[in-house]
Amino acid sequence: MAEDIRGFDGALEPARAQGLLTALELLRADAARDARLDFELLRHCQRHVLGTPQPPPLRNRPAFAKGGRERYGIAPGIRARLDACLAESAYDAERPSP
Repeated sequence: MAEDIRGFDGALEPARAQGLLTALELLRADAARDARLDFELLRHCQRHVLGTPQPPPLRNRPAFAKGGRERYGIAPGIRARLDACLAESAYDAERPSP
């Protein structure tokens, strides 16, 4: 992952690449200490990706990419859906991931 960030993002936008690498290091450290993947952990890392002084809130409006050709909508209950998805990612010896 780090090589991809350096090779692709680093060529396009070095500052963003550095933020991505910082976030990757933080996520790896969190994984090493068995931190639970949750919204707050993601916000903490996203702050580095976006280069903001504070962790960003969950967006509440649609987002667009590629000059508006791609649209990422927002739905009611998105935070609850995100939390449920992240909770499902937790390791469970009783129900290992496929």
